[in-house]
Amino acid sequence: MLLEKGADFTTNEHGWTPLHSASYSGHAEVVKILLEKGADFTTKNEHGWTPLNLASSRGFAEVVKMLLEKGADLTTMDDDGWTPLNSASDSGHAEVVKMLLEKGANVMTANNYGWTPLLSASAEGHVDVVKFLFEFSPLHTPETDSLGCTALFLASRNGRLPVVQYLLSTGRFDPDIKNFYGSTALSAAVANGHYEVVELLISTGVSTQAQFHVGRSLVWWASYAERAYISRCSF
Repeated sequence: MLLEKGADFTTNEHGWTPLHSASYSGHAEVVKILLEKGADFTTKNEHGWTPLNLASSRGFAEVVKMLLEKGADLTTMDDDGWTPLNSASDSGHAEVVKMLLEKGANVMTANNYGWTPLLSASAEGHVDVVKFLFEFSPLHTPETDSLGCTALFLASRNGRLPVVQYLLSTGRFDPDIKNFYGSTALSAAVANGHYEVVELLISTGVSTQAQFHVGRSLVWWASYAERAYISRCSF
């Protein structure tokens, strides 16, 4: 009705159009009407977000589908370098991730912090998303972020046991690789008290005797973190 009365699609003071708002809130019927009336789906708000970025980050698959059918750009980035696939992966929206991948989204695109969709999904513990990413890129290279952290390192540091299990099962990750600070997946899990992850990594035969970040041993890190149950492990 408002559109029939001459309402326009202009942005507010933060660069949001009605299509931005409808996409962010998941109002699929409103999005459909706005698109039919010619709303511009390429407009970015003050943070560089397009309607597709917003709908992807919020997991609104129906809205994402409509925007893609209209030709929304899969490669568009916000001011921090997040693509729709990066955002959906970070938030754990598996259905949207699958949809974007099927449309040809690049699994290797990193944001300004060096995080690819795989790194984001692994750090946040979204194992279904991690599996989709590997399904669409079976020869996935174990990339690192700007600090040299692999997906396995990030999942171990954050205690994401199902992701750690899956990544190890692919055979594509060396758990003994150190980041730029000399930490490994095991030392990160120890320092953060993730006992089940520690046990799993040790069961794979990772090194437990090496000196890690600033020359500290695993026992030192366990004690520092007050993780007595980990310090009893056979390091």
